Amino acid sequence: MRWLAAATLLAGLSLVSCAAPPTPPQPPADGGRAVVDEAQRALAQGRGDAAIEPLRVLLAAAPEDAHARGVLAQALLETGALAESRVEARLALAFDPTLAEVSWNLACAHAREGDADAAIRWLQRALATGAWEPAEVAADPDLARLGDDHRLAVYYATGVLSRAEEDAVAAVDVERGTTGEPLRLSVAMMQLNRELLSDASAVLASSPGGGVAILERLETFSRGSAGGKEYSQRTVHFMVVPLVPGRLSLGPFAVSSDTGRSVTTPVLLPVDGDPVAPPPGAADTSWFGFPSQLDPPTVAALLAAGVAPLQLTEGQAPATLPAFVPQPDGSQMRLLRFRAAAPELPSWVPPRPVQARRSALVQRSTEGWSWVLDVLPP
Repeated sequence: MRWLAAATLLAGLSLVSCAAPPTPPQPPADGGRAVVDEAQRALAQGRGDAAIEPLRVLLAAAPEDAHARGVLAQALLETGALAESRVEARLALAFDPTLAEVSWNLACAHAREGDADAAIRWLQRALATGAWEPAEVAADPDLARLGDDHRLAVYYATGVLSRAEEDAVAAVDVERGTTGEPLRLSVAMMQLNRELLSDASAVLASSPGGGVAILERLETFSRGSAGGKEYSQRTVHFMVVPLVPGRLSLGPFAVSSDTGRSVTTPVLLPVDGDPVAPPPGAADTSWFGFPSQLDPPTVAALLAAGVAPLQLTEGQAPATLPAFVPQPDGSQMRLLRFRAAAPELPSWVPPRPVQARRSALVQRSTEGWSWVLDVLPP
């Protein structure tokens, strides 16, 4: 009996092991492009439900087709299957993280579900990998559900989207640098959902590292309100010159405010060329920590040194610019003070002298005085 049972069992196992496995589905000869194209046509015609099943059949044969999976996520979003849409979108991004449209649709799905934090997070990723303007974000009916969120209000005003209520962000305006050629480094501090008329100061701390010279520092400040709360952004733009080739690290920068301290991630930039000397008038990286405002003691010290500020109101241009005033250390300075309607330099302010470095604070007249300080080194 035992042998029979054993023999019977072995025969069963033999039958199982010899059975041919099912043939997996094969993708179409064109890789499924016709299926995806037809699905996108159906979506464009408002027939998202007609796109779902053909895409599922295709993905059974080609599960790593990130593009097809992203189109399926969009079709599910259009038909209201939000949870399944989010799953398919995350899978698509796992295969291809550069699909900005998929990140956008994830933001839309979370916005429909009322999860603003997740929506902002995925929208930020979409904007980092795509090429959309704030007007396109504002026109999306799903993202319009986030219209009262201050993070979007700041984005519409400045083009910078923060995922936190208080955040510091650093960025450069080029993908590669060249020694001796200036580039713009921007450090922004955003404060959102604050009480009306609250203090909105922010001071930039020094940044470690070297390898650059600084020609200019231009600081702008903007403030707005929505829903009984205020938001503000203080941004400092540095015109810096890389001095050595290699991998340049700018930051991290620490930005302090009355409510705490935020630290940016470092900006890593490849730099080409040969080592160069600092250009005339440039400052070293200690200038990153230059005060963010001309406080009364600083103004008093400038006045004592003979640097009297030229004070102008909106729309008023000086007949002549003040002369540079020699200082005991051999440097020369001039100071312009004005009130402006918008955070930008008035047209009458001349360009920075080639041999000088400049620090400027530009804010709306309702926020106080703006100023430009030009320094000619010894």
